[in-house]
Amino acid sequence: MRICNRSRTIFGCGFSALVLVVLIIKPCFPQQGPFGVCETVDAVTTWDIDGAGPKPPLLVVAGFCSITISDGNSWRQLGDETESDVWSLAVYNGRLIAGGAFTAIGSVDANRVAEWNGNNWQPLGDGMNREVDILTDYNGRLIAGGGFTMAGNIVANRIARWDGSNWQPLGSGMDYTVYTLTVYNGQLIAGGIFITAGGVSANRIARWDGSNWSPLGSGFNNEVRALTVYNGQLVAGGRFRKAGGTSVNGIARWDGNNWQPLGSGMDNEVLALTVYNDQLIAGGYFTKAGGKKAYRIARWDGSNWQPLGRGMNDDVNTLTVYNNRLIAGGDFTKAGGVNVDHIAEWNGNKWQPIGKRMNNK
Repeated sequence: MRICNRSRTIFGCGFSALVLVVLIIKPCFPQQGPFGVCETVDAVTTWDIDGAGPKPPLLVVAGFCSITISDGNSWRQLGDETESDVWSLAVYNGRLIAGGAFTAIGSVDANRVAEWNGNNWQPLGDGMNREVDILTDYNGRLIAGGGFTMAGNIVANRIARWDGSNWQPLGSGMDYTVYTLTVYNGQLIAGGIFITAGGVSANRIARWDGSNWSPLGSGFNNEVRALTVYNGQLVAGGRFRKAGGTSVNGIARWDGNNWQPLGSGMDNEVLALTVYNDQLIAGGYFTKAGGKKAYRIARWDGSNWQPLGRGMNDDVNTLTVYNNRLIAGGDFTKAGGVNVDHIAEWNGNKWQPIGKRMNNK
């Protein structure tokens, strides 16, 4: 029986750090649920494995102990189990990349970041000395953010780029964890719990212009957990309540000069953002959006927040769009009252499970 060790460290904000470590030891059976995947889902992405070829894109799902793929009809595990959590997925140069807290996938040593070579998982360089929380592609380079301070044998404080052979730092990096990355107006945007970026004050959000880090306005009073671009504007979600002196309640948009609220925001944390059918979708721990009941997921139509059906019974951690459907993953086991085992799709009218029972490999 494989025993999976699930742990995560969460750092407080400001000038002190509160460390909370949760340790859960339990068996991991990827095929245990009727639909979906084993335990919490922390990352989802789409992967067109043959580019312009005839094969349809795949949905890739990761979380506690495993990385799984679906063609929309059935599930299978991709390679061996990981010995700890996978928190991020990205496609870089056609290859699938995974990052997280793991130090091995099956019998292969892979320090928190690995790539799928078509047959099995392989390390990406020497990896990191601590967790990788987020991966993205920026200007043809793979960017990793997280809690690490070393990438291979190079000092890389919480953010690094892969040049195809080695990990390299981006300036002097951040003083605390990077949770989320996106690209906006040709610049790399990083969000997290950091207070400084490149040695300058940048309250939980900063931009990299290719040479230097700089802040975006006054930043936020608490952590940034999600970033996306909607209608040409940068949108940030997280645990924050204020941007400077403005109340923004967990979600805000950047107008080019200042952070602005989106309605009255949420009553609790926003963990994921995406755009679907020209609407901004937010997922997280909240139960109200814009003052309306919206259980862990809501849509912004440009003027107001609206629920998506009856929502979920627990956190939404990650969002993507696959085959013109909105995909949500997280801790939930029900979506719209339907059993879904941590992942579900919204077909425009209701939530439903994805595919059939998973086949183990």
